[in-house]
Amino acid sequence: MKNYALSLLNIETKRIMWNKNRFLTLIFCAIVVVCQAQQVDLLQEEKNLATLFKGLKESNDDTFKDSLNTLIYNKLKDISVYPETFGYPFDSLHYLGKIYATDGKLRLFTWNYPTHNGYRFNGLVLSNTGRSWSLHSAATTEPTETGTIDLNHWYGALYYEAIAYKWKHQTVYVLLGWAQTNSRYQTKIIDALVLDDENPHFGAPFFEMNDGTYAYRRVFRYDAQTIMNLFYDARKNRIVFDHLSPMKTDVYLDEATFGSDMSFDAYIRRPQKWRLQQDIKVKNVKH
Repeated sequence: MKNYALSLLNIETKRIMWNKNRFLTLIFCAIVVVCQAQQVDLLQEEKNLATLFKGLKESNDDTFKDSLNTLIYNKLKDISVYPETFGYPFDSLHYLGKIYATDGKLRLFTWNYPTHNGYRFNGLVLSNTGRSWSLHSAATTEPTETGTIDLNHWYGALYYEAIAYKWKHQTVYVLLGWAQTNSRYQTKIIDALVLDDENPHFGAPFFEMNDGTYAYRRVFRYDAQTIMNLFYDARKNRIVFDHLSPMKTDVYLDEATFGSDMSFDAYIRRPQKWRLQQDIKVKNVKH
């Protein structure tokens, strides 16, 4: 009788285990199906974006451009939820700025397009954890060098370098960018992107000035017909930039006439600030 009971127990145990394994198999298959359904064809999405950017470049209708811009933003936002988007190159999208931060944990997409009222800028910031932040600029504005700017009031710029920087127990990103609000002058910008949970914003008071105070960002305006060098020298941990001076003596205070005087300044990376150093020696200049 005892052996019979043990036999029944073994049979019941095997039945339970079989049902359990079958259940787990069904769950696994369901997960595979869902994952396959959620896969994205990034090559096709890139082709679609290329078509939209082509229309954005070629159209002369501001209203149509705004519609195309919305489609571009929505498509980038939609595909940003897929982990593979973070590492996808988008090499054919020549009108899309796509850079990685120096720590490899952040990626910035920025783009602009001309209208009859000046340039309009847009952007999307992605982290390697799957989070994203939107950047919109309905009208490009001139940022000042004081105070923080929340992401909803972004001034608009194309960023081409992002430097990870430890400051006050967190990682912030020092951005180098370009903007233009009118035909007379261009603008180069050094800013800080602070992605804290409560208030993501631009600006941090660690850029040293001549008088010993600290700016939240640096803004350089110069003649639209010339160039200004602004780049990160990773080997020497410094941001190098042209020293700007008036090119016309009779309009000394008009920044639209400023240009390089062939000397260079730099911001030297330090633990709690970027220290200003003037008249440095530079061998290799990035344009």
